Amino acid sequence: MIKEKNKKAKKDEKTKKRGTVIIVSFVLIFAVCAALFYAVPTIMSLKRDNISESGDITSLSGEDDALLFSVDSGEIRDITPLSGGGFITTSNSLISIKKDGGIIDITKTGYSSPVTKTAGKYYIVFERSTGKYSIMKKNGTVFSSQLDGEIINADIAQNGNYLIMSRKTLSSSLVTVYSKKNEILFQWECNDSYLTNCAIAPRGKKIAVVSFDVNGGEQKSKILTFTTKSVDVEREIDCGSDTVCAMRFLSGDSIGIVTDKRYIIANIQSGEEKEISYEYDVISGSAFGENSNAAVLKSEFGSLDKSTLSLYNKSAEEIFSCKINEKVIDFCFDKSFVYVMTACKITVYSVAKGEVYSEVETAGGLKYMSVISGRIFCSSDTGLYKYDR
Repeated sequence: MIKEKNKKAKKDEKTKKRGTVIIVSFVLIFAVCAALFYAVPTIMSLKRDNISESGDITSLSGEDDALLFSVDSGEIRDITPLSGGGFITTSNSLISIKKDGGIIDITKTGYSSPVTKTAGKYYIVFERSTGKYSIMKKNGTVFSSQLDGEIINADIAQNGNYLIMSRKTLSSSLVTVYSKKNEILFQWECNDSYLTNCAIAPRGKKIAVVSFDVNGGEQKSKILTFTTKSVDVEREIDCGSDTVCAMRFLSGDSIGIVTDKRYIIANIQSGEEKEISYEYDVISGSAFGENSNAAVLKSEFGSLDKSTLSLYNKSAEEIFSCKINEKVIDFCFDKSFVYVMTACKITVYSVAKGEVYSEVETAGGLKYMSVISGRIFCSSDTGLYKYDR
C-alpha cells in the first residue's frame, strides 16, 4: 500500500512538472512571437531609415500622394521592369524596388552615364566610355569588371549569359559571349565594318550583331547571326540603306528588327522575312515586349505633336494602332494594355478593344515610364511616382 502511494505521489509530481514545463514553454513562445511582432516592423523601419539616410534618398513621401521618393544625389535616367520588381537607374546608382515600389537596395555603380539591359531576373549595367560593367539581380551586384577599351553595346539573356560588343582598336571590334559564371563561350573579331547594335537570345545560345558600312557614299546595313558554337556566320539579313534602331530575338527562330523605314521579322533558320513599311518618315521610338510583340512610334513628318503608335505581333501583323495629337514623352505596353505618357497625363489603351481604357492625371515634368505588375511607375529628374491604371 505504502509503495503504491509513493508511486502515485511520484507520478503526480512528474505530471505537475510536465505541466509546468508546457506552461513555461508556451509563455516563452508567446513572448518571442510578441517580440518579433513588434521588432520586425522596427527592423524594417530601421532598414528604411538607413536607406533614406544613405545620401541617395531625400524623402519617402511628399505633398503629392503619388510620389514614392526623391533622389538626392544623381539624376534619374530610366525605369526598368524586372521579374518580381524593377530598378531605377540614376547617374551614379541603381535603386532596386519591389513590385509595389518599396525599396529593396541601393547599389552605387560609379558610372556617370550608365546604360542598362535586362532579361528575366538578370540585368547588365555598363558605361560605354569607361568599359565598366556589372551583372546584377534585384538584390544587388553579382559580378563587376572593366574592359581595356570602350563598350559599343551589350545585352543579357534570361539564363544569365551575356554579350558584350567592345572596341578593340580604331578599326576592329570584339564580340564576346560570357556564361553566367563569367566564362568566355564565344568570341569573334570584326575588322571590315562598324558594329552598332547587338542582341542575345533568351537561352543565350544565339546572338545577332548589326554591321554598318558606307561604300561610295551609300550606307549599307546588315545583321549577322551566330550560334555560340561557331564563329561562322549562321545567317546574313540585308537591311539595305535602312538604319537599324533596335532588335530583339522573338519566340522560335525569329528576330524582330526596327529600322527607320520598316519593321522586319526574319526567321534565322528558313531565311523567310516579313515586313511592314511605315507611312511616316520619322521614327520617334520603339519597344519590345516579353510576348514577342513590338511597338513603334511614328511621328508625322514636320510635326512634333502628331504621331501614330502601332503594336505588331510576332507574325508582323498590326494588332493595335492609335493616333496621338500631343507630344509623346514616353510609352510602354504589356499583354493587355498600351500606355502613352504626354505632358500631364497617361492614356491607357485596351489592346483587345482598341479603345481608351482610362486616363490618369500625373505630375508635370515626368520623363520616363514603365509598368511593373500592372502598376504605372514614372519619374522626373529626381522623383519616382506610382499610379494605378
